[in-house]
Amino acid sequence: MLFNIDPETGEIVAGNSNMPGMEALDSADLAVVFLRFQAFPEEQMKHLDAYLNRGGPVVGLRTATHAFKANPAPFTKYDFDYKGKDYELGFGHQVLGQTWVGHYGTNHKQSTRITLVPEKAGHPILRGVKDVWVEVGGYVGDPVSGEVLTMAQPLNGMTPDSPADPEKPPMPSEWTRTYKSASGKEGRAFTSLYGTSEDIRNEGYRRLLVNGIFWAVGLEDAIKPDLDVSFVGPFDPNTFGGGGAYALGIKPEMYAGWDSPIPANHNTQKTEANPAAKKQNGKAEAKKADKAAKTAPAPSGVMATGKPARFVRIELPGDKRILTLAEVEVISGGKNVAGGGKATQSSTHGGGEAPKAIDGNKNPDWGKGGQTHTVNAGQKEPWWELDLGKPVDVEKVLVWNRSGFENRLDGFTLETARCGPEGSFSRRRGGGAAVDGDPGQGSGQARLSHL
Repeated sequence: MLFNIDPETGEIVAGNSNMPGMEALDSADLAVVFLRFQAFPEEQMKHLDAYLNRGGPVVGLRTATHAFKANPAPFTKYDFDYKGKDYELGFGHQVLGQTWVGHYGTNHKQSTRITLVPEKAGHPILRGVKDVWVEVGGYVGDPVSGEVLTMAQPLNGMTPDSPADPEKPPMPSEWTRTYKSASGKEGRAFTSLYGTSEDIRNEGYRRLLVNGIFWAVGLEDAIKPDLDVSFVGPFDPNTFGGGGAYALGIKPEMYAGWDSPIPANHNTQKTEANPAAKKQNGKAEAKKADKAAKTAPAPSGVMATGKPARFVRIELPGDKRILTLAEVEVISGGKNVAGGGKATQSSTHGGGEAPKAIDGNKNPDWGKGGQTHTVNAGQKEPWWELDLGKPVDVEKVLVWNRSGFENRLDGFTLETARCGPEGSFSRRRGGGAAVDGDPGQGSGQARLSHL
């Protein structure tokens, strides 16, 4: 078992693109991948590359479809949105059969019932599998190839008997396929779009994973319908989500024994050990804040007006578009007045409510909880609007984008008006074509100015 490790403390941390020990893949019989948007250094990534080149079997869980992002050369091809024809859409697409598509159900509000595809009931992975229910919203399942074994039905509630969401029909959730490596060798892959900390408390889902592991390494004859899939040691997971559910202060050696409790603690909030530590940490936080101020993300769009306006509106042209915003500022009298207004939007996905664009959180990472999000299925001409309550002299409007999906803002329009949407807006169309003369490459960035 390998973890992301803080090189200074040796403690397990989430998603820092540092995973010591990947040389274990050189002799491994199976790789179980549960990663999200990692950018491992070359000396670590080379071991996974070699493993895949020899056709090593892979089991990919949930976010493994978008396991890598912004990987340094020579392993850029593994990025979830890699555009090259030599390895299109990276690891998820090429190995697991699907890259990141989108959410399909709201976490912590919707759970999911997983049922077997009747025609596949005889597949070894499905032996003894029944009553599968997971405590999480789904992902869009759209594998490009392979054998779909199960279908996921989002439920309107957090219990197994919650009613099905009538607006979300079942989608593929687990499947098998064979991938072909750059060397020409083939390997087995089993993919599950689930697997969060609480999902594996369900015996049916746990059996599904265990069976999938046996199948991946070619041991399907060892799969028995009554195989014991009980937990070996204590398992009492924290509820996943955002950055506040991670147990802190844990080192890998705390999981050395079969009877080691998982997690080793439930300390999800940072605490100060003593006054001296508090003072030292205070200095560290001050340095961190100063660094953050110096490296704050630049706005993706700027509209200079100098004219009175009460309403600010951002809209995307076209059909099946998704609008996400990290932050919007409206500068009047040298100050940001957006926070005093009322924000609305055309629809909402998950926790991406409209007011999050004026909450002061410019962090481009969705996981930091400060971003808006319209429905994940996409809609025609989605919009976000701010009502300042009364006309003010708007000097400029600044827009910050989400990272990872920058091209969602391609072609956006930014409008201001004295009155509502029916009135006279001034408009400039944005886009990813060019920013200050540089190719946008789907950046979603634009330079906006007032007529």
